[in-house]
Amino acid sequence: MSAVQIDLEYKSDRKCVMRLVALVDRDGRLQADELYGYSKERSDLSETLTLYPLLLTDVTKECRRYQAEWGFSDSTETVIDFLDRPLAELQEVERVDTSEGVPEHSIYIITSIVPWLGSEE
Repeated sequence: MSAVQIDLEYKSDRKCVMRLVALVDRDGRLQADELYGYSKERSDLSETLTLYPLLLTDVTKECRRYQAEWGFSDSTETVIDFLDRPLAELQEVERVDTSEGVPEHSIYIITSIVPWLGSEE
């Protein structure tokens, strides 16, 4: 297993990004119960980007579907589905945010997967 940094962009607004740190096996499949990272995002294009720390926890015990716990006490329920496949650049990942019972589906694209060196740039 190795630690990697995974960068993702929101398909509809490429300035909105997520960065995760995870363990993957030799085939590139997720192998961690928890992923750590942050998201830079906004509710609409008129807003500036806001940084949100997050913790993703495996809810399937298969290292494919993760529930997000957001910093700043955000009440949105978020699930990110990696579909139990080796991760690869340009691969699409679905994120579902549910707020007040209304789900919003979004697609993120993996833009890079690099070895994690233990510190941010």
